[in-house]
Amino acid sequence: MHLVTLIYIIRMALGIWYILIINEDKGNIL
Repeated sequence: MHLVTLIYIIRMALGIWYILIINEDKGNIL
């Protein structure tokens, strides 16, 4: 697996995880 592909997959996973956390803790953040 190319390094660029690996980094892209990691960024996508972190992005999805970040959105899920924001959605669950939206009340606390806002």
